[in-house]
Order: sequence, then structure tokens, then C-alpha cells
Amino acid sequence: MSAQGYFFNDIWRPFHCKIKTFSVKKALTCLKGTHIYMFGDSTIRQFKTYFQTSFKGFKGISEKEGRLPLSPKHLYNSVYNITVKYRSHGLPLKSPCQPMTENHYVFNELNKLQGGPDVVILISLWAHFGKTTLFLYEKRIEAILDSIQRLLERFPETTVIFKGANTRRHNGPFWSICSSDWVAYRFEEKLRSILSRRNLNIGFLDAWDLTTAHYSADYIHPNKYIITTMVKQVLTHYCE
Repeated sequence: MSAQGYFFNDIWRPFHCKIKTFSVKKALTCLKGTHIYMFGDSTIRQFKTYFQTSFKGFKGISEKEGRLPLSPKHLYNSVYNITVKYRSHGLPLKSPCQPMTENHYVFNELNKLQGGPDVVILISLWAHFGKTTLFLYEKRIEAILDSIQRLLERFPETTVIFKGANTRRHNGPFWSICSSDWVAYRFEEKLRSILSRRNLNIGFLDAWDLTTAHYSADYIHPNKYIITTMVKQVLTHYCE
């Protein structure tokens, strides 16, 4: 699949739309009073890290922080009243073991959420599913989309955005067999097919496009230019 755009001086220039550039102050002003929920694997947790390191005033809420990488993470900006919450997607996971009490499934979390114009939901499921089946993956995505549909029926102004898979390096036979780009893209095709079939009012971040087009080496966790581009896409969708 050829990329639908190109990078010039590390700035992504897509063929089909225009991405706005936001100063830190403009981004924080736009997000004032917003609740941002991130569900999925570590490639969506990178967005939480980006907020913490690139935007001013975000601090971790330590009493609610889990110690393991995929434990729940919470940030709060008291000046702009912005809340950022991350939670993993539940099993299957390839990361170190964590208490089962922290393995909440995304569709259950969405069923409990209150949406609205001040709520942004970011979702990414792919990196831990490579050793499972497309059938399991499809059922999981369908369950999440059912919850999103009910959420949007209750709160139609809620912003929901899926992030797709990205390319990764293959350092060793295990990763080449179980988590290669060929495997990842089969799940990516399944995700895109389901999203197009359901036709819900949600956004999509094409991480595969970005990581294919950028000159940097493939890696499971894309570099700062890729993450910056996707955050700009989220802000363009939500703020403009």
C-alpha cells in the first residue's frame, strides 16, 4: 500500500486533507475542560507521554498510578482543567503480568463513560493480538464498536478516534514470525474493513501511512515526529 502523503522536514503533508499546527498555548486553550480517555496498547500510551512531556502543567496523579507499564495512568492539568486517563485493553497482553483487577476490557469501560462535547476517546488495539486469531480480533473490535454506538446515541457530540497499527522492526525470528508487519497488516485490514462497514461517526489515525512514509527505522513505538503528527491530527479534528 502506497502512502497517501509525504514528509518534508519531518512535517507530514497528506494528499487528502490539511493538518493544522498548534502552539502549546493554543492546544491547551482548545482542550480546556476536556476529559481525554486513552484505551489500548503502548502505542496509544505514547500519547499520554506526549502530553506529559510536550505540554506544560500535566502532572501524574500518583495515588492512582499503577507500577507496571500497562497499569492505569492518570494526568491532570490544573490550570486548564484537562484530565488524561490511560488504561490498557485487557487480555491478550505480552507485557509483564499485572493484577487481574487492572485488566479491564475497553467495551466495559466505554459502557460506564459519560460522553459529551468535552470528551475525547482514543483507542488502539493491535500490537498484542498478533499471536491470536482474526476471529477473536474481529469479535473484540465489534464489541467495542457496539459500546461506541451506544455511547454516541447517548452523547452524540463525543469525539471518538481509532488509531491503526504502525510498522515495526523484526529483531529476531520470534518477532519475524509472530509479530511481523505481514501479521500486523492482516489485523489492520480487518480493522479498516469493520470500521467502514459500521459507518459510525468516529475518526481514524492512519499510523501505517505515517510510519511507512517516514525515513526513520521501523519501530514498535514510533518516534516523536510520528506522535506529534498524530496529536496534531487529533487537535485538528477536535479543535477546528
